Amino acid sequence: MRHLIFRMAVLGGLVAGVVVIPATMASAHAPFTAGPYSFAVGFGTEPAYVGIPNSIEVIIMLVLGGIGSITGAIIGATALTLLPELLRMFGIDQAYPGMRMVIYALILILLMIFRPQGLFGRREFGWGWLRRPSIRPPRSSRPRSR
Repeated sequence: MRHLIFRMAVLGGLVAGVVVIPATMASAHAPFTAGPYSFAVGFGTEPAYVGIPNSIEVIIMLVLGGIGSITGAIIGATALTLLPELLRMFGIDQAYPGMRMVIYALILILLMIFRPQGLFGRREFGWGWLRRPSIRPPRSSRPRSR
């Protein structure tokens, strides 16, 4: 990221806008995400709720879906939210208490080896599949204009 900022500065781009605007937008959205989280967990939110294991879980959610894809991040978060529930349902969580973090580590290692860009990479789901295919003649039969 740093080398991109230097390149942009050399080319005469507005570096402050690239750095300040995302940080400002993240700061503006933080209360809207922390408020519902605090309400769901309880108003006495302790630092233990946002410790290392939860931070690792969020990073794995983003990496699983693809860092450049919002829908990938949503699907990664959904998959890793359902994983502990499946472990609880099958009784694996009670038999092996640390198994969840071992499975997260395995998922992350396998993902970095076989699919480093995440499951979706930079692709997004869109509404394009609802549109009718365009009716265009093949390239070879189009009249050429000179």
